[in-house]
Amino acid sequence: MSSSSLSSSLRCFPPPSPSSPNLKNNDLLIHNFNTPLELKQLHARLIKTNTPLSILPLTKVASVCALSPSFSYAHQIFSHLLETPQTSIWNSCLIRFAEGDSPSHALLLFYQMRLFDVLPDTFTCSFVLKACLKLSDVVNGKIIHGIFQKLGFGSNLFLQNMILNLYGLCGEMGDAILLFEKMPQRDVVTWNIMIAQLVKRGDIDGAYCFFLRMPDKNVRSWTSMISGFVQCGKPKEAIDLFMKLQDEAVRPNEVTVVSVLAACADLGELDLGRSVHEYSTRSGFKRNTHPQAEEIYQFWDKLLVKMKHRGYAPKTSVVLLDMEEKEKEKFLYRHSEKLAVVFGLMTTPEGTTIRIMKNLRVCEDCHAALKLISGIVNREIIVRDRNRFHCFRGGQCSCRDFW
Repeated sequence: MSSSSLSSSLRCFPPPSPSSPNLKNNDLLIHNFNTPLELKQLHARLIKTNTPLSILPLTKVASVCALSPSFSYAHQIFSHLLETPQTSIWNSCLIRFAEGDSPSHALLLFYQMRLFDVLPDTFTCSFVLKACLKLSDVVNGKIIHGIFQKLGFGSNLFLQNMILNLYGLCGEMGDAILLFEKMPQRDVVTWNIMIAQLVKRGDIDGAYCFFLRMPDKNVRSWTSMISGFVQCGKPKEAIDLFMKLQDEAVRPNEVTVVSVLAACADLGELDLGRSVHEYSTRSGFKRNTHPQAEEIYQFWDKLLVKMKHRGYAPKTSVVLLDMEEKEKEKFLYRHSEKLAVVFGLMTTPEGTTIRIMKNLRVCEDCHAALKLISGIVNREIIVRDRNRFHCFRGGQCSCRDFW
C-alpha cells in the first residue's frame, strides 16, 4: 500500500453504527495479526468493509512494526489517528524491550523514532537509559545524554542520576565526577551513587570524601561506607563509622549489621560483636530465603557426612558470638561460600569449575572445608576473596594455607 493511498484511506471512513456487523466480524481479527504483512492485510479488510481504523490496538501495531521497515507505516497510522503525540505508544514498546531480554532492541527503536522525528519525552529517555545500564553501554549512554540535554531535560534529576550511575558502572568515573559537579541539584540518591561506585573501584578515600560532603545521609549512605571500609581491609574505620552512626540515631539495616560483624571478626572485637548480634536478634532481622534453600541444606548435610569421614572438624573459634558450640557449628555451616559451592554442585554439570566471588576474607573454617570438598567431588573450586584468589583442587589450595 503506497503512502498516498494510505493517507487517502485514512480520511475516507464514514462513521459506522456501533452495532455494525462489520465491527463484529473484524473483532476476531484485530488482535491476531503478528507481522507487518498481516497488519496490512487487516488494514485492507477494514477499508473494504468500511470499518474505522480507530478499532486497531495501537500498542500492538507499534510492537509489530517497531523494528521493521514498516515503522513508517505505523508512524503514518498514528499521525492520522492520534490527536496527541504518538510518543507514549512507542514508549510502551521501549519499556518492554528495556526491561525484557532484548535491551538492545530499545536502542534500535529509539534511533528509529529519532529518524522519523518522533519527539522523545522524559519517559523515553529513562527507558533507553535503562537499556544502556543493562548492556553497560556507555557509548550510547553518552549519545542519549547529549540528546536529552538538547531537548531541555538537563534539569531532570531522575535522568541525571541514571546517567551518573551508568558512567560509574562503566568505569567512567572522570565523566561521573564532572557530571556530578555540574549538576544544578542533587539528592541523597546522587551522593549514594557516587559513594557506591567509588567503593566498587576500591577508591575508599574518594568515597569517604563524598560521604563527608553529604548534606543529608540515609542508612544506605552509612552502610555503603561501612561495608566499603570492610571490603578495603579497614575494619577499624568501619567500626568507628558504625559508632558515629549510632550517635546520629540512624537505625542500621541488615547489610549494616553483617558488615559490622565482619569487621568485628577481623579485629577480634568480641564484645562489640555480641552487642551487634543481640541488636540483630532484637530487630528481627532474617536472611532472605533462597527458593531452593531446603534442597541446598539437604545436599550440604550429605556432603558434611563425607567431610567428617575425612577428618573435618568445625573451627568454632572463628565465631566470636556468644552462643553454644552446637549453635556455632550451625552458624559456620551457613557461611555463604559453603552454600554457594553446594548450589554450584547442584546446578552445574559434573566436572565444571565452580567460581565464587566474596567481598570479605574467607574464614579458616571455610578454607579447610573447601579444600576437603574439592577432593571429595573431584572439582576445581576458585574463590576470589578480599585478598586473593584461592584455587582449590584435589584437597589442596593454591595459597598453601597462607592468605
